[in-house]
Amino acid sequence: SIEVAILRATEISLGITIALVVNRFVYPIRAETRLKQSYAKSVQQIRDFFEILFIERNDDHRKLRESLFHEFAKHLSLTKELKYEKSAKSVKEFEKMSLQIRRLYRYMIVMYEFIESQSKDITFAQLKDDKIFIEFNNYIMKSLAYVVHDIKKRRRISYQQIISFDKHIVPLLKDKYDNETFLFCVKMFLRALERLAIEHNYILQLSKH
Repeated sequence: SIEVAILRATEISLGITIALVVNRFVYPIRAETRLKQSYAKSVQQIRDFFEILFIERNDDHRKLRESLFHEFAKHLSLTKELKYEKSAKSVKEFEKMSLQIRRLYRYMIVMYEFIESQSKDITFAQLKDDKIFIEFNNYIMKSLAYVVHDIKKRRRISYQQIISFDKHIVPLLKDKYDNETFLFCVKMFLRALERLAIEHNYILQLSKH
């Protein structure tokens, strides 16, 4: 009947209102928590993107790119909310972390564009069988996975492996792909990953005080 329908609609509306009030004022999900979740999601998506990046361009590229841009926009909005929860110093550190994540994406794409532009000399199919490139690709995937895991678990990120990789793999890449643009992007990607780890660890330290 109409009365039952009205009562149900009223109950649903009341339930939604109560849930909103509780989430907003009683047990709010802090901007800091949502921002860290977004950071972990962003790095995970960059890892997922890297996994398929050097495969033939397909619709998955577009979906991941759109999702990443959505997370980047979320970083900006949540950082504004964070100003009501944290000191200016802390907010600045979160902004630095957001910057390093955007740099990871930027240099990853430039690496891809470079290899695509060199398709006359090297194809994506050849990269799959290239031992040096496989080692490089696997290391990046593993490093990004570790970063995601440690951000989610709120643990310190070790970036010593990144430094050792820079010393071991980059010279091999230089011998194989002797191009300053490509090597510069690889080094900047690794530097962004290292700075991301440093900023995350510093934020953890600030949270303890």
